Amino acid sequence: MRKFKMAALLIITIILLFTGCPTGMDGVSTPSGEDLIVYVDANYTGANSDGSSNKPLTSISYGLVQASILGYSSVYVAIGDYNVTYPIDMIEGISLYGGYNSLDWSRSEYETKTAREVNSTTITYTGRDDGSLESPNSVVYAGSGVTVNTIIEGFTLEGKANGDYSSAILTRGGSPAIRYNTIIGGSGGGTKFGIYNYSSSPSISHNAIDGGSGGGSTGGISNDSSSPSINNNTIDGGSGGGGTYGIDNDSSSPSIRNNTITGGSGGGNRLGIWNTSSSSPTIINNIIVIVASVNSKYGILNLSSSSPTVQNNCIYVNGTDSGHSYAGPVGNIATNPGINFSTDAWHDGYVIGDLAITSGGMDLSGDFTTDKDGNTRTVPWSIGAFEFD
Repeated sequence: MRKFKMAALLIITIILLFTGCPTGMDGVSTPSGEDLIVYVDANYTGANSDGSSNKPLTSISYGLVQASILGYSSVYVAIGDYNVTYPIDMIEGISLYGGYNSLDWSRSEYETKTAREVNSTTITYTGRDDGSLESPNSVVYAGSGVTVNTIIEGFTLEGKANGDYSSAILTRGGSPAIRYNTIIGGSGGGTKFGIYNYSSSPSISHNAIDGGSGGGSTGGISNDSSSPSINNNTIDGGSGGGGTYGIDNDSSSPSIRNNTITGGSGGGNRLGIWNTSSSSPTIINNIIVIVASVNSKYGILNLSSSSPTVQNNCIYVNGTDSGHSYAGPVGNIATNPGINFSTDAWHDGYVIGDLAITSGGMDLSGDFTTDKDGNTRTVPWSIGAFEFD
């Protein structure tokens, strides 16, 4: 598959260079007087678009191809709505940045979910219904060779409405940096994932992630044979009818630190973190909350010889936790954090007065120093996605 994709990219490059470009990409000449950036604006209606700030392309995928041809490292995407019928295939070393004003290419605030809703660069998958469990349809795809030098930042990404097995982001061997995005698995029927990682190690930070809604199960992040770094996110399992979960680990060993996670609000089982097939995640400084009337609800569930490291977390399940209890040992608590998950405001902070939460976190400043919204963390660290002290 990878060889086919590389061959296809080579063919596209040759066609663009020698026969001209499709609509939305009228040339590959170097934008005059520009930095090494390709510009994209869905609402541009002028002629001779060349990827410059005055004549932007209208297709994000063509923007990535043109940046690759020119040796550029960034694609700036203007505020607007973009529908894609094929996944945007990330290219190593070329980053996507959303939230730009096409009048002067200044960037709007993008660090919080609320800001991204006010000035939205939204990409929605509207393509075929041919996804599978290990290869769901997706808005953005990162394959083998893509590393953390490739950044996806400042977007609202939403998987397909209806159709089985869809996701906002699919990584298969690729490990990009995914940060400051709103990520939604999709809606309608079928199984939905906010992010699906297969044999990958992406950096996932500062995002608001939602599994979406579907007739099947929904999940915020699903890891299969993967070891991602998951820090400073809000993660909602969504509202799938067949069960919901915040993070699912199958033969995986992710690092999960300073997130606020809810198992979702759908039917069936609800799980904060679900570990199977000898998974060994590191789970530190997270708020994990399950608020449900269903019988089977789990803060952390370990199956098939999974053995996580669980330290300094707040794990709260209203009623009986059907999973594994970690309250007490190594700094874990079971305090109700009082978050109102019935509103969307929790994705951008909330008021917590309990000192065990606001000052009970482990100092991880050797690895990162900010919270979900980019605020500096201070000692003693807070548990969860936001810093309070």
